[in-house]
Amino acid sequence: MKLLVTTDFLANSKGAIRFAQTLAKQSKNVEVVFYHAIYIMKPVNTPQNSTVEK
Repeated sequence: MKLLVTTDFLANSKGAIRFAQTLAKQSKNVEVVFYHAIYIMKPVNTPQNSTVEK
């Protein structure tokens, strides 16, 4: 069985990580997978010499 733990590795996630570790120790044949994803925003493409009208 796989146990997927999503995390951002911040303080609030530490409890979930500890819980997953404890659960895995109590069970047999458990693989713990930690998943961390980030979203990187791309800048908006604008012409270099453009002006913004007010």
